[in-house]
Amino acid sequence: FDISNSNFTITNSPCPATLTLTTNITSGTTISKAIQTITATNKIFSPANGTYQAGNSIMLNTGFEAQSGSVFLAKIAGCN
Repeated sequence: FDISNSNFTITNSPCPATLTLTTNITSGTTISKAIQTITATNKIFSPANGTYQAGNSIMLNTGFEAQSGSVFLAKIAGCN
């Protein structure tokens, strides 16, 4: 995978214990990580890719939306 021509963002390094996501993802690839919990109310627009990774839970609250044509992945895993 060649990321030299890609819009790729990794947020929150080092990992916070909890993370609240409210900012929409409109393009590229964004990876958001938390030690314990992620709470999301944002939107992921096509053609963006969003990955949320937390150790205990990922809560997709009212307002969260992964639109058709976007890619969304939620993973229960540590920050590494």
